Amino acid sequence: MTTESNTAMQQEEKVYLTTSKFDSCDALVKSVREFYYSKGYGISIRGSRQDKHVILQCDKGGSYRDIQGISSKRKKTTRSRLINCPFKIMGKKCSDGPDGAWIFNVKDLSHNHEPSTDISGHPSFQMTKAGIPSRQILSSLRQQTPDLPAISRTIYNVKKKIRKENLGNQSMINALFKELEECGFTYDISHNPKGYISRLFIAHPLSIKLIKAFSHIFVMDCTYKTNKYNMPLLDIIGVSCFNTSFYSGFVFLEREDEENYSWALRAFKEIIGHDNQPCVIMSDRELALMNGIKNIFPTTTNLLCVWHIEKNFLHFGNRSSSRAEGAHAKLKQYLQVSTGDLREVKEKICLAVEHEFNEIKVKLSSEKLQVPHDCNMLFFKELLYHISHFALKEINKQYLATKEGSITPCTATFITTMGLPCAHKIKYWQETTFSLDLIHPHWRIDTLSLNLQNDLHDEGTGRFNELLNELCLAYQRWPLNKKEHVFSVITKLLNQSDTVFEPVIQRPKGRPPKSKKEKRNNFHNTRSFKI
Repeated sequence: MTTESNTAMQQEEKVYLTTSKFDSCDALVKSVREFYYSKGYGISIRGSRQDKHVILQCDKGGSYRDIQGISSKRKKTTRSRLINCPFKIMGKKCSDGPDGAWIFNVKDLSHNHEPSTDISGHPSFQMTKAGIPSRQILSSLRQQTPDLPAISRTIYNVKKKIRKENLGNQSMINALFKELEECGFTYDISHNPKGYISRLFIAHPLSIKLIKAFSHIFVMDCTYKTNKYNMPLLDIIGVSCFNTSFYSGFVFLEREDEENYSWALRAFKEIIGHDNQPCVIMSDRELALMNGIKNIFPTTTNLLCVWHIEKNFLHFGNRSSSRAEGAHAKLKQYLQVSTGDLREVKEKICLAVEHEFNEIKVKLSSEKLQVPHDCNMLFFKELLYHISHFALKEINKQYLATKEGSITPCTATFITTMGLPCAHKIKYWQETTFSLDLIHPHWRIDTLSLNLQNDLHDEGTGRFNELLNELCLAYQRWPLNKKEHVFSVITKLLNQSDTVFEPVIQRPKGRPPKSKKEKRNNFHNTRSFKI
């Protein structure tokens, strides 16, 4: 680096460090990494203290430590990028109140190496966060630097270090709950008497937005091999007006019994609303789940098989639970492995949910502007731009049947199950424009809004504020002993800090592994037989 460019960078660096203020430690760390990454330097966390300070260093700071004595045990040459770079700055929270800003405290701004000229010299934070597999990250880096001296294990180690740095001094569970709270998740937990998590329900705020928009039909099914605890994962899938799926909620269960399923369904019911039950919940023949649905959603139809579906139940064209299998497969593409902890699985779930939400949002915007060519006629005039293209095409199939003269006697099955007009109804209306009032609200796009400007938790917050106002008014009238009791209960709730631990690793489903004694006996028996 030339003297002029070095001086210019030092000046820019000085302005940045002396004028920048941040609302949180995470915002400070993110900004520092982006600033120095653009200059060719990687930044890592050396140490931190929650709500106090964070120490940042160059990712070439420190020296290699052969803690496990690997170098002396292996002939393979080990490598390290650590060269004791002295660069070090501290992020510090101001002491003026609980909402104090985070500022910088400069320790040492010098480097004992030149800045990197390409991305391959440092960890690829963005690709790791996006859930891209290590082999793909490595392939991308090698396209830019063909002679890159790295293997897949290099990327694995970098990912592991990033996860450790992101945790700081927190446990995985505490970090998970903090992220769920800060990101607006709706979640609930249950733990056994020893404090180990036995059930965990999580719903992304974008999922809640979609649930409010499409609350008529859901598919529920458990999938396996998603986490290192071998906990079954109940996947709750919604269906949009475009006939596409979206993830509504996820529940890690201790076991698949009626008690666990009922707990999960009660948590999901809190999102939908007690006065707004789905029309249909589809599932396979899981008796425990069926009983849970019957008890928690008594007015909801639980569809199990084609025999039931052929009856006059409103299912919007969903004839089997294969939609759930497709959702499981897509989710596992994001998970990549089945050995992640709850926090790692939650991060991958976020990627899947955000992708589905954006797909639906883009589809909504485009269909409000476009018209299918085969539906661009007077008969569909009242429907265009008001219902989804999927619904328009289904109606058009019925419309064409009236023209071809292939109408069978009316059984009312199509209109009852799909919420769309059948050929017989269309034949009655075909001399004029078809009325929008005959379309089920599930297919409407004109009344649908997926913008995120409104608070997703307004409804719950409003109810809570109303309750607080009633409590304040009643508190003034109560006798002293009742006031003291209420005060102690609220204080206890605010100061309560239940310590919970990671779930216990369960034995996976399937045939249990043979004992060592059995294997040894089988081995000797086989040898004896051969002799």
